[in-house]
Amino acid sequence: MAFKHILMREIKAFIKNPAFILMIVLMVVFYGGLGQLFSHASQEAVKEALTQNIGIILLDENDLAKEILIYANKTLGGRIFCVSNMSDALNKYGIVIIIPENFTESLLSNKTFVISFNSTVAIDRFSLTASAKTAILEIFINTIQDAYRNIIISKYGLDPSLLNKKLTSNTIVKIGENYLSMGEFNTIASIGMSFLMILAIVIAINASNAVNFMAIEKVEKAFELLLAQPIPRRTIVLGKLVASVIASIIMGGAYIIGLLLMIGGMSSEFPATSTSVSEPNSGVNALIQLIGTNGIILMAVSLVLGLIYTGALGIILGSLVSDQRMAGVMVAPVMFLFMGLAFTSFIMGLELNTITSIWVGATIVNLPIYIVYALMSGSYELILVAYGSAAICTITLIGLAVWIFNKDIVVLGLRFEKKSLLGRK
Repeated sequence: MAFKHILMREIKAFIKNPAFILMIVLMVVFYGGLGQLFSHASQEAVKEALTQNIGIILLDENDLAKEILIYANKTLGGRIFCVSNMSDALNKYGIVIIIPENFTESLLSNKTFVISFNSTVAIDRFSLTASAKTAILEIFINTIQDAYRNIIISKYGLDPSLLNKKLTSNTIVKIGENYLSMGEFNTIASIGMSFLMILAIVIAINASNAVNFMAIEKVEKAFELLLAQPIPRRTIVLGKLVASVIASIIMGGAYIIGLLLMIGGMSSEFPATSTSVSEPNSGVNALIQLIGTNGIILMAVSLVLGLIYTGALGIILGSLVSDQRMAGVMVAPVMFLFMGLAFTSFIMGLELNTITSIWVGATIVNLPIYIVYALMSGSYELILVAYGSAAICTITLIGLAVWIFNKDIVVLGLRFEKKSLLGRK
């Protein structure tokens, strides 16, 4: 009986806890909405792959090559356009494929089994768009392969052994004025998205810790003793802010080191079996070469700025709570907010324009990856806009935290009194 009584008591305690209920609701809504968003983005990516036009530079003047392109163009619904200038074609179509001079000769040769195209893809964001354009190249190659097989069989009646050809694409990715191999781009995109998720976790924990520490101090009555000291309130705010940043940097560093050790331990067990797989170091080196030392510094600054931003936000929320239970209610939305922003950016991508720069600065979590993308594209003015937006929002939050600390609400927290519907008697 005693066990049953204790069990029921504990169950009622967490069921009545608003933080527990809110966390359940947010998990269902957040992940359900994220699934719908991912589904929509995937459908849009597939739609783009099925409607994207392709620029073709035909260097082979043989009639068979032209006939194959005509056949493939009909199969793809008239989405293939012959062009002569790579730059103009990339601006117009976003994908350009070069048919080599020896294309027909290679098709009809018994000594050639692999035929490579050189293709260039212009990427305007880190998102599913990149994978969609890669899929477009695969669709084109498969269409060309089907085209020459059907033409050779039906029209030329050549030896079926000639059909054992493998078509591949050596793909170059264009970002702004920079060119990368597809392997380097995929590695850089993976590094950027991984860093984005780690940053989202760290700054969410930073804000949550600030809220909880404030709540604990209030419960233990240490907060009132601190405020009673002859110390300016802004000094207290700045002290708490710097302490939360240092704690989060240590925690984030430990998280990254642990993650790297885990990946290193896993990779050491499986030796490389293929030279075609791009190594992570190639992407890291390419990233460093593209953004340079200044880019690394800008990323570090954006990380510290993000921690200050979320630390100030956590202090504000911690000032509004009256106890740890209310702190739990505040923490859940903060965690899901930053994780949601990171996932949304991963799925939908970030375009390079002024509005996006302002939004990235205001929401802070996407700032480092946006800086990398802007540096790679040479859009330096957008970096200034993003940093300006982030700085204004951060200073505003710090100012708001100081203002709240100068009010009685910092001690009492937000309290809502229930009033009778009939009014006061």
